[in-house]
Amino acid sequence: MRCKAHFWFATVASAIVSLSSASTAIGRPFDPLTADIQSLIDVTSSFHSGQQLSTIDAIRFAPAAIRLDVTWRVGQLDDASSPFYGTTIPRVSLAKYVNNEDGGLGRLLFPGLDGIRWRISTDHDSYVQPFVQTAPNWTFYEPIPIGNTIAGDLNGQWSAILFDNAQNYSGITPNTIVHPDGNGEIRVNAFGLQFGGPAGLVPGQELQGHIMIFDWNVEPEPSTAILMVMGVAGLLSQARRSRL
Repeated sequence: MRCKAHFWFATVASAIVSLSSASTAIGRPFDPLTADIQSLIDVTSSFHSGQQLSTIDAIRFAPAAIRLDVTWRVGQLDDASSPFYGTTIPRVSLAKYVNNEDGGLGRLLFPGLDGIRWRISTDHDSYVQPFVQTAPNWTFYEPIPIGNTIAGDLNGQWSAILFDNAQNYSGITPNTIVHPDGNGEIRVNAFGLQFGGPAGLVPGQELQGHIMIFDWNVEPEPSTAILMVMGVAGLLSQARRSRL
């Protein structure tokens, strides 16, 4: 019980620090809002069908964030359309579909924006790959390189896909994100994240983990942060009493 309480304390404390120190490493990104983050859905099974792969066991809401409870498992990537078909990896996937926005045209992200940026923390070293699918043909784009490592230290880190530094596997040129009608607009019908789990797992091994995804644009007020810490302190105290 003590370990669980300490984990929650570390998670909340790091979330407060992370949200208050957001970076602006790319020029004019689109930062997914709380509503976008909390409406992300688990699409792991659509990428991998029953090959002993990782699962998202629960998606839990937090203020301006979501928390994923994940079981990492090694399995084979069985999506035949993927360039990494047959790769043995632990992976989970999330998506937000926006194809019905703006009269069915999708969400307009350009002009004026140069990428999509996410803020993430994990308790195991993981590899994160942001992606975007452009309207109207569901063209899948990923960053170059295809992602970045998120250290498993519960500190919020950013990961982004830049429109002028992305690649697709549909043979579309140029290999940057350009709307097919050539009007200079970038409209998307889906965007999200794919996570590669910890290294060193072997088939049959399971490892519990957690991922937090934050809204860059929201910082808790000082009073809210204090109440959050006091609440965790109360949980620690209650857990201590329950052991006596």
